[in-house]
Amino acid sequence: MKVVITGSKEYPFGSGNADDDPSPSGGIELYVDKLVAALLQTGMEVTVITRQFRGQADEKTGKLTAVRVPFRKGFYLRNPTFNLNTFRRLLGMDFDVLIAHGEIAQFFGLLAAKLKRKPVVMVCHGTATDQPHYPRVVRWVFGVLERVDLRTIGCEHYPLPPTFEPHNYPLRCDPSRDG
Repeated sequence: MKVVITGSKEYPFGSGNADDDPSPSGGIELYVDKLVAALLQTGMEVTVITRQFRGQADEKTGKLTAVRVPFRKGFYLRNPTFNLNTFRRLLGMDFDVLIAHGEIAQFFGLLAAKLKRKPVVMVCHGTATDQPHYPRVVRWVFGVLERVDLRTIGCEHYPLPPTFEPHNYPLRCDPSRDG
């Protein structure tokens, strides 16, 4: 089985360049490191599409491939441009299942999966709408993407409690819905 993972801004964790993006990596990147290791142990072929930092190229080691795509520097451009370039790469790839992390990666992942008629797994690591460091308009855009993503796959999301824990994300999904 061929699995493609999107939404991790660097792979492996710690391989990014602070000059290209000063924001530290964290939850998604650590999760993806562990997920990749587990999938490889089962014998799956795994491709991680990640950001291309200066001096980096695509890598292939055994059944693991790291595909690096360009992105624009800057707080407002880095995530959308990374995910748009990821989407463009996905359209030319052969895979059996897509695993997407984060609202923008999930949005483009849903679109790519629909076009390629492949299943998509969307992993929630919290919601950007609740991140106070984003300006209100950015949180609004993320909120729209969250609602589109979740409704497209037949899920609804509920307001998060003040003691939100990512592993307890409140979703109600209809598994009978063909999303």
